[in-house]
Amino acid sequence: MSEQPDKTLPAAPDLPDRLGMSESAAAAVSPTGPDRRSSVEAVVDTYGQRIVAALPPIDERDIRTLQFLARLDTVTVQQARVAVTPWLTDDAMRDTLNRLVADNLAWTASSRVLAVNQVGQFKQVRRQSAHVFGLTTDGRELLRTLEVETDPTTTARFTARDTRARKPDARTMAHDLQVAWWTINAMRSAAKNRLVHTMYVQTEFIPHKTQRIDALLIFRLRLSAPRAPLPLGIFPYFNGVPRRDDEIDIRLALEVDRGTEELSVLLGKCETYRDLHRTNVYNDSIGGPVLPVFIAQTPARGRQIAERFRAIWPSGWGVISTPQSANDPDGVLWGDYRMMGNGAPFPLLSRLIVGTDGHVTSSPLLTRDDWTRYTAVAPRAEEPEQIAGRAGGIEYGRLHRERVAMQARRTERRERRAGAISRAEEGANAGE
Repeated sequence: MSEQPDKTLPAAPDLPDRLGMSESAAAAVSPTGPDRRSSVEAVVDTYGQRIVAALPPIDERDIRTLQFLARLDTVTVQQARVAVTPWLTDDAMRDTLNRLVADNLAWTASSRVLAVNQVGQFKQVRRQSAHVFGLTTDGRELLRTLEVETDPTTTARFTARDTRARKPDARTMAHDLQVAWWTINAMRSAAKNRLVHTMYVQTEFIPHKTQRIDALLIFRLRLSAPRAPLPLGIFPYFNGVPRRDDEIDIRLALEVDRGTEELSVLLGKCETYRDLHRTNVYNDSIGGPVLPVFIAQTPARGRQIAERFRAIWPSGWGVISTPQSANDPDGVLWGDYRMMGNGAPFPLLSRLIVGTDGHVTSSPLLTRDDWTRYTAVAPRAEEPEQIAGRAGGIEYGRLHRERVAMQARRTERRERRAGAISRAEEGANAGE
């Protein structure tokens, strides 16, 4: 088999392109964002009428939320808040999502969620009620209208659902939420690192008619030139610029095992990865080989998947872990992953080079210390709520100080009057 090492990612149709967006849309998704403290004067006609917009009344935060929903199939309020507005509360993000639902830009459904360590407990565990959200076809079309995402093939890959369609069932939502957890964790970690210049994230990615990847993540690193830090909630999405010679792409194909599927289904996935690598499909569609990352729900299930993987693709590459093993203080990109071929530890941030014989060689790009050294977050522009809250706090403090001073003056006057009365009484008593 002849497979080539890394090559430049195509600018289109496989990567988003924001070069042709309008100025307002570009400001909304720029690393620093627009100046939310300044207001734009409403445009009026000759007769002084405000020209009312037919578009839904959305702001910069709504646009970033829609962009995020477009890349993940299903998320909870907490997941959306952690990704888009980590400095706010879940209630604030819930209000944003509910507004989008009211404008038919997002869909919602009720679900029940459990933490991974609560499944199968002997005692009854309270299942947390939750609402999940996703992008609608109207929301996807709005992103096109605002020219936030200009490449038609990229927007066509966005996971959008018709509001009239049947909502996903509970098992599907549980699976999609674990995909979202891992993906958001990786996105947050990569966005904080100055070596990651751009990222491509898409759930339900279809590189070929025979495959649907749970989530494809591509991180483009430039080790020789760290970028400036980004504020929280801002992700350096791919902008269509071809990969430079000094940049390296890390391509991760996430596959979350439900734990209830027949092993034959997983075997089919392993065979598909093997065949598409041999036919250079990944080289042609996303620029090079991908690293399959399987997340099994239990260690025993992981061992079963690894054994079948070795039988199907002895010379292949792929790693496996569990949610608990993948979880790491520095993010899931630094979790404990094992090669399915030999069980050896494997760092996800490694460069893959496939030789002409079909075997892959890898080399770690950087150590954990290097990764930590280049992790930084830029100061974030204040939200209108924070500005108003601070102004209200200052005004409250001023009024409080005035009330305290007035009360002190009243107390002083009462004490003076009481003193005068006391002295008068003492004088009267002395005169008698």
